[in-house]
Amino acid sequence: MSSSGKINVNESLLASKVLAFLRSPSAEVIYRKFELPPWFGYLATFVMIPVSMVKIVSIVWTLAGVKNLVNALTLKHVQQCRCKERKNPELFMPLIAHGVITGNGVGLVLGTFEKSANHDALAELALRLSGIYRNGPTSKNEEEIHLILRDDAYRPSRRRKLPNSYNGIKSPVLFDVMLNATDGKPTPLSSVLYAFVAQNEDKGDTEQIPWSVVDGAVRM
Repeated sequence: MSSSGKINVNESLLASKVLAFLRSPSAEVIYRKFELPPWFGYLATFVMIPVSMVKIVSIVWTLAGVKNLVNALTLKHVQQCRCKERKNPELFMPLIAHGVITGNGVGLVLGTFEKSANHDALAELALRLSGIYRNGPTSKNEEEIHLILRDDAYRPSRRRKLPNSYNGIKSPVLFDVMLNATDGKPTPLSSVLYAFVAQNEDKGDTEQIPWSVVDGAVRM
């Protein structure tokens, strides 16, 4: 558990609560955000069947054509539309992050995958970044981060790492996210917390989950 501050996260309880949610029917809407629609797989299958037949009757591409045809007949392209986390939800990483830029259905949040993260420091940094975004830099040291923050067009899956020097936080990351700004938890430090699940530590999508899922694992 991250402790000794105003914002404390019980990481084992957080992981347990998120995993229970991901194994429930309520998580279906979350999985769909990480997946291609099934029609995309059927379209690929429809296209691949005649392509496979052409390859089979050739001399050079016969084996490749047979393999492609088997993949099409077994609907492999449809299966590939589904994310691997659906079978193994523990692959998702829970993330508690602080709002930096919120509103209009998209946002920028600050978080870290480091264990025992100092959420008091993250809250203070999120507020500082929000102020730099709104009011501009007040020193030369803030000019670089101001340029990063002004690049505020939403880009799916984008993650931007900040130097560890910011408030002494290890591996702080800015995440571009689709955001329901009303489904968060205000903190005593005036930041707002949001809950997410993320693919991989280095890359992948990050999707918001209801705060009610993690309620009780975060204490203030």
